[in-house]
Amino acid sequence: MRSALIIIDMQNAFCYPNGSYIKRGFNIVDLGKIIKNIKVLLEWARSEKIQIIYTKMQFKINYSDGGMLINKILPVIKNVNGLISNTWDSDIIEDFNIKEDDLIVEKNKYDAFSNNVLDEFLNSNEINHIYVTGVLTDICVESTLRSAVTSEYEVTLISDACSTIDKDRQQKAIERIDQNFGNTILTKNLIKNG
Repeated sequence: MRSALIIIDMQNAFCYPNGSYIKRGFNIVDLGKIIKNIKVLLEWARSEKIQIIYTKMQFKINYSDGGMLINKILPVIKNVNGLISNTWDSDIIEDFNIKEDDLIVEKNKYDAFSNNVLDEFLNSNEINHIYVTGVLTDICVESTLRSAVTSEYEVTLISDACSTIDKDRQQKAIERIDQNFGNTILTKNLIKNG
């Protein structure tokens, strides 16, 4: 079985005080801890020759690709000029030291499988298992996991390397994922047991 480590939307918008998501009044629970855990996971994945994949939520400058998400559900993203492609806000945080052979999947939906780039890459590289981390656990992470299972990928959520805006939402999302979509594991247990 070949695996990939997928890091969902760890972007300046969600992770730094000047980011558009934080400016809207939301804070990610235990953000420092998940960044630290993802850094450990990146080191582990590189040593194990596991493919690393990042996702980025972003939009054209005029939001013409925003669809229902921008026009009906979250127009506030447009109102704060959030997640515009090729801006600091949409960039992946610098903490992770992206390498040349890492894949970056750009998306304008919650689900990283929505534009076929991720699915085509996984299939062409015969990857059938994904470890998933990132933000927000109950939105983009869970949406991606649901599609992964529907597409017949084996899924493992690294539960202490993802987060959302409050502990209750985090716990409910982890329980839902563990019961319905895949396995969950802690970073230290994954590193220890591979």
